[in-house]
Amino acid sequence: MSTRGKITGTVLGAAVAGVLIGSAAVAPFTGDARAGEAGRRGDVVLGESKDAIPSRTASDWVSYGDQAAVVHVAAEHEGVADSEEVAAGEGYLSRTIDLQVKERVWSRSGATALPDTLSIIADGWEFKDDASKLRVSSQDSSRMEVGHDYLVSFAHFSDGEWSTLGTGAILPYDNNEVGQGEYQGT
Repeated sequence: MSTRGKITGTVLGAAVAGVLIGSAAVAPFTGDARAGEAGRRGDVVLGESKDAIPSRTASDWVSYGDQAAVVHVAAEHEGVADSEEVAAGEGYLSRTIDLQVKERVWSRSGATALPDTLSIIADGWEFKDDASKLRVSSQDSSRMEVGHDYLVSFAHFSDGEWSTLGTGAILPYDNNEVGQGEYQGT
């Protein structure tokens, strides 16, 4: 069976079973009573996210997405902290990741072509002034770590930017198998 067939079958099967997950705003659990067990996994702070666009089902992927592709995370770049956060001694560092498109799986009719390489904003880091830094990940989603492959549904916005459709539109795909690889930073 082709990679495209395997991916399509897996995504559609998961949608029918209702197990696909749902990124726009991430809020860490650190102030929550669950922070000890659900809000942190090693050096990863897990946060809840609110998607601007639905991304939990295969119907969402084809209704709101423009392209679906297998991508490899080639590099990451740390953003600059906000001056208020630096003064407070804690805050959030953004992260941009560079993706290499390995295979285009699906395209909406008339959609803008997905480039061979692209950079997108991804979950970053929480920092404290003692120089400690914790990775931030959306709960029930992949963080998109360097060296890993993912099956991703992308949206192309009117400002020309590409983004994942949402947290439900990022599936681990190491070794050409959906569900294999990094998830929630591990």
